[in-house]
Amino acid sequence: MPRRLIACLLLALPLGCALQPTPPAAANLASLPLPDSSELPCCWQAQESLAIDYRGQRHTLTSVMAVEAAGLTLVVLDPLGRKLLTVTQRGSEVTEQLASDAGELPVKSLLPAVYLAHMNQQRWVLDQSPWSIGEQDDNLVLYFRHQPNVMVEGYTDGNAPTAGAKRIVRFVELGATLTITTLKSAAL
Repeated sequence: MPRRLIACLLLALPLGCALQPTPPAAANLASLPLPDSSELPCCWQAQESLAIDYRGQRHTLTSVMAVEAAGLTLVVLDPLGRKLLTVTQRGSEVTEQLASDAGELPVKSLLPAVYLAHMNQQRWVLDQSPWSIGEQDDNLVLYFRHQPNVMVEGYTDGNAPTAGAKRIVRFVELGATLTITTLKSAAL
């Protein structure tokens, strides 16, 4: 009798594991289909202060960004003025150069944050993807499988930023908050 019970349990164990639901894939901003750079409002440049709250620490950085008809260039500098990240996008082609001393900062999330903070939400094309965009309580919200993933307060909705403008980007999955304050802005 005990042998039969053990045999039944051993046979049932794999079946029970197979019936467990598979957890949904985690949201990864790298899988977000970014629009063509021509979808951003053109043509302007800005110097901005970036405050990143991540893993219990605040990191203060500076960025300079230019959006031209040819594309976008974003350079992120550390407090000493050294390049941490350079991103260029021409059309849909993105090139990133990440400094080796960037540490564990979520700098790869900055390009999606640029689009979320500056582009008109109606211009996003997210068909056939698990991503969607909407508004909630005057915030722009990026959803992954109907769950909030990124929330943007103070987004420009298709306009170039103005000096003094502030956007707060909350990355729900990362547990990070990015506060962007425009220091200077000029038309190109």
